[in-house]
Amino acid sequence: MIFCMKLPDTSWIKVDADLVAILLLLLVIPFVIGLIGGISLPASLGFILSILVLQGLAPPVGIILGFPVYLLIPFLLSVAAGFILMIFRVCDIFSGKSRWVMRQIAKVEALMEKHPVLNSYGQIALIAIMWVPGLGLYGTPFLAWILHWRSPYAILLMLVGWLIACLVVLGMASGILHALF
Repeated sequence: MIFCMKLPDTSWIKVDADLVAILLLLLVIPFVIGLIGGISLPASLGFILSILVLQGLAPPVGIILGFPVYLLIPFLLSVAAGFILMIFRVCDIFSGKSRWVMRQIAKVEALMEKHPVLNSYGQIALIAIMWVPGLGLYGTPFLAWILHWRSPYAILLMLVGWLIACLVVLGMASGILHALF
């Protein structure tokens, strides 16, 4: 994990450090951003849940809830970063417990050794994969985890893809909302 502290053989502290990073990015920072914008905690929580359900289609919900655009973007990025880290952590937990998952990881590692160009340039595809309906915020981090693209660079690429997708949806929705009202 990206935010894990290296401590002497105390795995429970590692889990706690991961959990703190996830909670900060997924809940605390978005709540603070909402409070800065004058948005209530229930509205912020509702927006977080709508992001997790609607994924890239959620930005118009933020506008409807009253988020100014300059606060909407950091809110969306924080929730996405927290969710990406949470998926990485869940995958880490299950990978050590499932023989099937370990076999699949071994197959992927063998494939990656055969095609080293994937390690060099394949991560850039995370930007485009983040746009794919149905994959987006759920499937892209899982795919990145399976392909061993768990670096800060890979997370940054996923967030860039997420940001572009949200901005496109926001731009389209603002035209639609303007025509409706």
